[in-house]
Amino acid sequence: MRDDVVLELLKQVKKGKVSVEDARTALEGVELSEENYLSAIDHGVFNDPVPGTVVRSSLSPAGDSIIVVLLGLWGIVWTLFWAGSLSYGLYNHWDQQLLSLFFSDDINNADNYGHCLSQICNA
Repeated sequence: MRDDVVLELLKQVKKGKVSVEDARTALEGVELSEENYLSAIDHGVFNDPVPGTVVRSSLSPAGDSIIVVLLGLWGIVWTLFWAGSLSYGLYNHWDQQLLSLFFSDDINNADNYGHCLSQICNA
């Protein structure tokens, strides 16, 4: 729920679809005290919810983009490639030095892409 009613109203004012006076009239009576604002911000991931509360989570706005999906697929493809090469090499008794390269690349790819995706999705 990235676009709430107030944000949508502000976008319409910016585009000129709604006048400033109409927007003020629409928001008349809506108040957000500093206490309500701080309590809304303070209620985050680390606070325990009251039993029975419906908890909703979603990706951060940066995590919605197609680049995150492509980066994840890229990491999965390379990880599967190195794991497959390692498995094939083990089956065919390849040189241990080559197999260690495949193993280290597989672990490195999985680790790097996991860290990268977690940083993007939690930005």
